[in-house]
Amino acid sequence: FTYSRGFLLLLPMAAVLTSRNSAMSEVTGDCALLVDPTSVDGIRRGMLELDRESDTDRTRRRTQGRERARRYTWARAAQQTLAVYEDALADGADPGGAK
Repeated sequence: FTYSRGFLLLLPMAAVLTSRNSAMSEVTGDCALLVDPTSVDGIRRGMLELDRESDTDRTRRRTQGRERARRYTWARAAQQTLAVYEDALADGADPGGAK
């Protein structure tokens, strides 16, 4: 469970419960159950819902989670970071901080 951000998603994305108020909802899509991290009752209900999930739903969530996790690699992160720097330099940004 993550309150605001975390690296739980590097796991096989099976039975994931995470915060509704973070970027995790964008990362997990419909592969995770989203809850209000300030609601103990909401977290409890989310845990119970995951525990009671049918084998079919659990299998679907795991399959979709693994597919989604493949999008998040260090190589892709490096490529995207490099693209941001290249765009900034192309726009005339000074790498030393002045424009």
